[in-house]
Amino acid sequence: MEKKKILIIDDEVNLADLVKARLEFNNFYVIPCYTSSRALEIALRENPDLILLDVMMPDPDGYEVCKSLKADKATSTIPIILFTAKEQQTQDLRDKCLEVGADDYILKPYGQAKLLAKINKLIGTPKKGAGKK
Repeated sequence: MEKKKILIIDDEVNLADLVKARLEFNNFYVIPCYTSSRALEIALRENPDLILLDVMMPDPDGYEVCKSLKADKATSTIPIILFTAKEQQTQDLRDKCLEVGADDYILKPYGQAKLLAKINKLIGTPKKGAGKK
């Protein structure tokens, strides 16, 4: 059985690599993308089961990337979790995430258990011993 594939889009390389390691430990296959300008290209090529997308990215920001991914027929059904450290009211953030088509969001800093719960809710729990890719 194949591992569930997650695309992480975050310009903070150290944070993306830390999340990647944690998710791989939990039996996911993870592809990092460190620039928002390549996000659609990589999503089309890799066809991930889920996308973790940072809101605070240089041009275009995560909201714009999310809109582009949801507007493209090939990527429109991929669940997207937006994450941000923005000091924003939770209701405003929830509204903005829904507006751009995100399936969920999480505020930084977040614990591994909370992130895994959101991922599992959207794509299920990985099976032990699942094969790579």
